[in-house]
Amino acid sequence: MLIINNILQYWVKTLIYMLGIMGMLILIGCIGDDPPLSSCFVQTDVSGRGPRLPYGDGEFIWTIDDQNIIFRGNDEKLYIVNIADSKPPQRFAYTQGIWLDSVTNNNQFVFTSFINGKNQPFIGDVSSQTISSIEFSSHVNKALFSPVNKTLFVSLRDGRMFPYAVVDLESDSVNIHQVMDVSFSPVSWMSDGQGLVGYNLQSSSEDLYYLDINTDELTQLTSPPYCVHDAIVSPVNNQIVFRSGHDKNWDLFLLDENGDTNSLTRTQSDEREPVWSPDGQQIAFIRFERITKEKIRQDIYILDIDSGEERALVQTSDMLEAAPRWSPDGKYIAFLSIEDEKQEWTLNIVSVDDGIVQQVAILNNDPPVR
Repeated sequence: MLIINNILQYWVKTLIYMLGIMGMLILIGCIGDDPPLSSCFVQTDVSGRGPRLPYGDGEFIWTIDDQNIIFRGNDEKLYIVNIADSKPPQRFAYTQGIWLDSVTNNNQFVFTSFINGKNQPFIGDVSSQTISSIEFSSHVNKALFSPVNKTLFVSLRDGRMFPYAVVDLESDSVNIHQVMDVSFSPVSWMSDGQGLVGYNLQSSSEDLYYLDINTDELTQLTSPPYCVHDAIVSPVNNQIVFRSGHDKNWDLFLLDENGDTNSLTRTQSDEREPVWSPDGQQIAFIRFERITKEKIRQDIYILDIDSGEERALVQTSDMLEAAPRWSPDGKYIAFLSIEDEKQEWTLNIVSVDDGIVQQVAILNNDPPVR
């Protein structure tokens, strides 16, 4: 029995020692100039974690007239609120909105919701405040409106396969692409409407890919040492801004139309959630800073793409800002904020010119209020 105990103790100590060595190797890999992709992601994401958003991606969108914002309430129902008056938010639809996409020029938007046990896409019409569904036999991961026409890209999941559908809303035609060697998770349409950028689900890296919807060809756009997150395409050309772990922090990078990647920020803070202005000349983003072990800050900054100059738009010591979204005319940015003491999420807008902040809705209430 003594011999068995000694053997067990030896192997336990050996296992602990090996785990310690592996941990050190991962940490060293992250600290180096060109960290391994997976290590880069683990290290930077854990060390730079801000407050968890109430719902995740797609929590609100602007309407094309710049006067209204559609958002999900605490009950996951859709609401619409006018930024110009003092009326409380009005319920837009009783259907639970899971993910919201940007509004098209005819004031329609797409969202997904569970129906009959499957996530399915719905089209919302802002003018008539009605919704209509598009049903697929497969589970829908995501649906994105094309920026140039009434075309909808729908990412599907059928068992281990990831087909996608291109839906022409004007002719009601649905073309499902079942490409055996393509498993694609979309992030954003290209500005010309000929393809999308996203991730290759068959790849273990965090690289960005381009999917041509006319040929079904998948082209890799980035490679290590970049681990691409928060990628978003310019509305006026095919330049892409994304964030990536670098030198132990998250920085913003620009992938131009020639395929060259250049850094936009290089700070000791973490930059995240970049969004293009409607004219493609500026980006708004969140800067995350850890003041102390218990105290963090998240503020909204604006960066000019050509000059590289940046300015703080919303800086508060007792609030954390997140999820900036430009209004279609570029005059306002909507965002979420949470106060340290209240732990209450609010939807707000800020004037890009003078930085004046206006609260639009309190999201924790059911139904939401001003």
